[in-house]
Amino acid sequence: MGVHERRRLVLATALTVVALPAIWLMDRDDPNGTAAPAAAAIGLPEPGAGAGDPDAADAAGSPDTSFEPQMPLFLDNTVLVQQPAVIDIAVPDTAPATERIVKLTYKDYSDFEGERLCTLPGAPSGAEVTVTNIDNGQQVTCVNNLGMSIPVGAGMAIDLNLYVRIADLVDAPVPVRASW
Repeated sequence: MGVHERRRLVLATALTVVALPAIWLMDRDDPNGTAAPAAAAIGLPEPGAGAGDPDAADAAGSPDTSFEPQMPLFLDNTVLVQQPAVIDIAVPDTAPATERIVKLTYKDYSDFEGERLCTLPGAPSGAEVTVTNIDNGQQVTCVNNLGMSIPVGAGMAIDLNLYVRIADLVDAPVPVRASW
């Protein structure tokens, strides 16, 4: 053991030897110093209080075991609870089977001249489809052609010449309502 550790040990021992008797002398005049700790459960009498004390005995020599529970506060019927107000929730009607809300993009249908073509999976081939831009209300009609593919990220494709009537090219894909 080094010199510094010995000094620390001697100092700690001296403080302990002085501190313990000082604490005992200061606490000996306290009337609660030798009694049991002051800890009690909520709703139960303190030890030595008489009724309900398991150490106390009645005249026959048996401990008092009577217990009468009180009604919990959350079951008290004297508190009036107001019923919550009814909240109306507006739920839109379901779309008919002949209508879809999809993302619309454009495609070049130049191979089919004179026809106003579009591609909408789920609609019958050759059906006349009315396409309405949800953002601005513009509307066009086209003939469904299921032989063409649709780009990724869109649910419907329409001829470029029809697309520019209802939306700007830079906005593609746009949300539309397609019905047939």
